[in-house]
Amino acid sequence: MLVALCCVSCAPTPKQPPKPERWVVYYDDKLPAEAFMDYDVVLFDRLYHPPISALKEDKNRILLAYVSAGEVHGFRKDQIKLLKEQNALFKPNNDWGSHIVDLTSATWRDIVLAEVKDALDQGFDGVMLDTIDTPLQAAEEMSPELGHANHEAAIQLITDIRETYPHIKIMLNRGFPILTEVSPQLDFTLAESILSETNVSTRQSRLFPPMTYREMTTKLQDALLRSPELKIYTLDYWNQDDVEGIRQLYAIHREHGYIPYVTSLDLQTLSPEPHSTQKNTRTPSKTAPVATSSRG
Repeated sequence: MLVALCCVSCAPTPKQPPKPERWVVYYDDKLPAEAFMDYDVVLFDRLYHPPISALKEDKNRILLAYVSAGEVHGFRKDQIKLLKEQNALFKPNNDWGSHIVDLTSATWRDIVLAEVKDALDQGFDGVMLDTIDTPLQAAEEMSPELGHANHEAAIQLITDIRETYPHIKIMLNRGFPILTEVSPQLDFTLAESILSETNVSTRQSRLFPPMTYREMTTKLQDALLRSPELKIYTLDYWNQDDVEGIRQLYAIHREHGYIPYVTSLDLQTLSPEPHSTQKNTRTPSKTAPVATSSRG
């Protein structure tokens, strides 16, 4: 199946750079900043992360902070209470202990903009907006009218972030229902789990059928046609002992011109690409609440 996936896209793909760009996701604060010096784009949790001052010395390196745009995390009791009082919560996301938010809420817009500002105040170059898909799906399931309202609110939220902070870097995770419409506002799109899927309960990963990858690459190509400068990053979760499988995941994505990273589901592990001489570095789980794996 891996071989078949290498040939699934018939559409033109963006040119691959002479030297493959490297990027990394890490949602913890145990590793030193020096561990990330070899990466061009670094995505950290907004609240719990290594010191970034040393990483900022390289002006070509881009530092992004995680911001949830569609769900409020379970440890944010203050936000949950406020949004619940305003009837702005849809339902819990039991897989991640979070609550799906009605994107039409003005309060939620203010919360997201405040978290973006906090990331910039810390010195990050921009943000990765996560979880936008879940309210779009939840609203559509409730009624077509609510689905349409949340669709428009999602586009407006990203537009508001861009207009408020015109010079920052913005990455959107998935968001395929609105991707073509918001692509002019983005610098990067993150295509998480389009080649493989992971069962949150069992932590087991498997490949999607080739047709699924073809459908996803077609959506990404549509966004590129409107915004040719858009850069596409991918994130997959895979058994870190399966070195050959990981190599092939990287190869498939790079064949399509994407910039891949393959790691473990907890996103608290630095997982160098297999050809690297470095060893994977696993950190202990935190006792403090942290943003969990991005999941679109």
